[in-house]
Amino acid sequence: MPRLSGSRGRTYVCLRCNVIFGVVGILLLSVQEDSAQNDAVQVALEDVRSHVESYSPYYQSLSERTDAESSQLEAGLKRNNPSLQYDLEYLGDDTNYELEQFLFLEQTIERPRLYRSRSSSADYQHESLHFNKEARGREFISNVRSQYSRLVVLQHHIDIKEKLIEKIDRLADVGASQAEAGELSALDRQLIELNRQSLSNDLVELKVTLEQKMADWKTDMGIDPETEVELTSEIKITDISLPEMPDAAELLANHPDIRALEYSSRAAGENIRSAELRRLPDFDVSAGYKRMNPDWNGFLVGFSIPLPVINRNQAEIEQRRAEERQVEYDHQNRRQALENAWQSNRNILDRYHAEISETDSDLLDMSEFGRRIINSFTEGNLSLTEALSSLEMGANGYAAYLSKVSGYYEALGQLEFITQNKYLEDCCN
Repeated sequence: MPRLSGSRGRTYVCLRCNVIFGVVGILLLSVQEDSAQNDAVQVALEDVRSHVESYSPYYQSLSERTDAESSQLEAGLKRNNPSLQYDLEYLGDDTNYELEQFLFLEQTIERPRLYRSRSSSADYQHESLHFNKEARGREFISNVRSQYSRLVVLQHHIDIKEKLIEKIDRLADVGASQAEAGELSALDRQLIELNRQSLSNDLVELKVTLEQKMADWKTDMGIDPETEVELTSEIKITDISLPEMPDAAELLANHPDIRALEYSSRAAGENIRSAELRRLPDFDVSAGYKRMNPDWNGFLVGFSIPLPVINRNQAEIEQRRAEERQVEYDHQNRRQALENAWQSNRNILDRYHAEISETDSDLLDMSEFGRRIINSFTEGNLSLTEALSSLEMGANGYAAYLSKVSGYYEALGQLEFITQNKYLEDCCN
């Protein structure tokens, strides 16, 4: 009995140790997971392109879709496989009968000229798919880079708003000391609190907007939503210089959207040629073995060809010509749209830059602005109402300025798509 008791006691201790070690292990894993989740991913503006190409679901799906369409073109060029056919024919009664068996191969023959025409069309379509993928990828990356710059501007706006709220709190402290001397009324204290609530509400809305835009940007980048991201590139807020713009004609001529439609037009021309060649249709050739009853053996050969005496494939020819006209209209429309986008964004860029450059950067120092207001209020040069109104006007004025800066970078991102020049890097400090 004592031995049994001792054994059970040791078993209990071992089990308790295992439980303790298991709990400790779980806690350590939890701490490691929390630590991993708390690690921020640092992303610089110049790294956006490579990150998108490696991790973005949209970019990957774009590549897969292009590969699938290319494979479909390749499959359409494969020559038809021959068909193996067997026929059994029986005719007779209980005493007399005829038995015929056929085993033969049948192959559809496509004329070489028609195959070359279809092959040329497929080659042009391959090139069109390549340039279309390049265009959509460039457009997507330009948008993600432009979003990066606007996120940085938005974060800067939040920082400035927080500094202004600190100035309100400082104004409240000064007002509280004056209230102890009997100089600040209850209404004045209420005005301070209401003004602070107004700025605080603006700050909350800015943070909500940042969260939403950051979530969308993470999705585009292929970053896990739980991962914290640190944007390490600093975007210029003041002293922004207007980049030199190249001649648009050459850029538009080499734009992948234009090149894609040019190759689509060539493919459409080859499709018309293929439809015209089908006026003389493909034909089938067959050859095989024939057996009649048990004693007669032989072979068979033959061919079949449709007679194009009714429509001469005119319906398909008209369809292909309509498709070619549609591609030409798409080409003209896309070129005109790119030219309009180029000119429009150039005008927007010039307009925003003119507004931004006219603003004295020294006047945008909100910390100094708030300090001056507090000093003026403390010295009695400004009433509380005037001080609060000045802070509100400063906040609204700075928000209007940042709106112009954000619009400037959005237009700059659009021009990156048209020109493929990296203008946004030039605006990093």
